[in-house]
Amino acid sequence: MIFEYLAGRGIVVMKVTKLARQCILFLSVCTIYIFFKATYRYVYFQSETPIYVCPNDHLGHSAYAKELCLKESAEVCEMLKCRNILNIGGQNSSNVSIKTAMKSQPRTTTPNSYYITATSNCEKFIKDRGFPTSPMSKEEEEFPIAFTILTHTNVEQLERLLRALYRPQNIYCIHVDVKSDVEFFKAVLSLVRCFNNVFVASRLETVVYWGYSRLQADINCMNDLLKNSIQWRYLINTAAQAFPIRTIGEMVKILKIYNGANDIEGIYGARVLRSRFQLEWKESIGFNTVEMTGRNNPRPPDSLDIVRGSAYGIFSRAFVDFVIHDQRAINLLNWSRNTLTPDEHYWATLHHTYSNPHLHTPGAFNGNMIALIEIVKY
Repeated sequence: MIFEYLAGRGIVVMKVTKLARQCILFLSVCTIYIFFKATYRYVYFQSETPIYVCPNDHLGHSAYAKELCLKESAEVCEMLKCRNILNIGGQNSSNVSIKTAMKSQPRTTTPNSYYITATSNCEKFIKDRGFPTSPMSKEEEEFPIAFTILTHTNVEQLERLLRALYRPQNIYCIHVDVKSDVEFFKAVLSLVRCFNNVFVASRLETVVYWGYSRLQADINCMNDLLKNSIQWRYLINTAAQAFPIRTIGEMVKILKIYNGANDIEGIYGARVLRSRFQLEWKESIGFNTVEMTGRNNPRPPDSLDIVRGSAYGIFSRAFVDFVIHDQRAINLLNWSRNTLTPDEHYWATLHHTYSNPHLHTPGAFNGNMIALIEIVKY
């Protein structure tokens, strides 16, 4: 996957013996592995460049990598190259050495104030920071992608993410939490001012973690992006604290394989955590929490069966249009106001039509992974 999700992870099993269930699960995992292995091989060998492209072969700013190399061994210095870092295991000895070196020589962070002054000359800022000014390929140019980025602190990290994702043919909506520091907000406004295809959402929320406002922030950006003149093909939502593990060129190749299908995680059965929506929850903005009211929540509208998933996904344009304009999607959104972590069930419920076949959602996943056998939700 692109941002570490895997869609359609609902597993179906036969209602037979435990051993048979385990065997089918094993075969399903093998099938999924083979499919993604084949997709990976296709993307890799069809690319003009290797999977991991490091235009500047360093960790963070080049000056920082050079500083580390002055005091570290040749082995550690070699491992500081990004192509090597991407292939290091979590407990690899070289990885431990790199972490030790970074702790002993912390990188100097860039303050928010830098972006307010540096962006006074946008042309110089874009050049100095290494933002692409033209599409990398004809294929990318003809397949624009929309991104929503939720942020609340650390412009440097936001700018690093934006730089990794940025292409002039794409479109980027940034939602800034109303609770954010004033200087941070000014720095974000200064940053987006330098780009015609990057903007701050027209409506901003006071975001409460696990609350409805987190979902509404994404919806606000979706509304704005649908109104934009750029005819993007897919939308990817993320947070400024995330970072892509694929280039834009690789994303385009994968999304073309999706061919209109969405990529949204789904979980059925006991793991749905029904207390999150069967009980009523309310945001307490003053305390930045979500609290139970002690009352029950009404049943979901339009006979919908709730499916749990992830707050993040990959959405086709047709799906986003469905979310914004279909009355059943609007009803579900309004009902979700009094639930806990609605961003973890809203997309999944609309996408997984195995549980909600009457929706006919664009790009949906019907969950019928094994044909001609009796299946149960697991």
